[in-house]
Amino acid sequence: MTKHIIFDLDGTLIDSMPVWRNTGKRYLESHNIPIPPNLLS
Repeated sequence: MTKHIIFDLDGTLIDSMPVWRNTGKRYLESHNIPIPPNLLS
């Protein structure tokens, strides 16, 4: 008997890439760390 099922929706029903696009930059800014010019957004 199956009790649990895991289904990955990312790329199938939703696109989470916009959420992660500026995560690194926002993290550095929130900790007052200089943002390197070569950081990919």
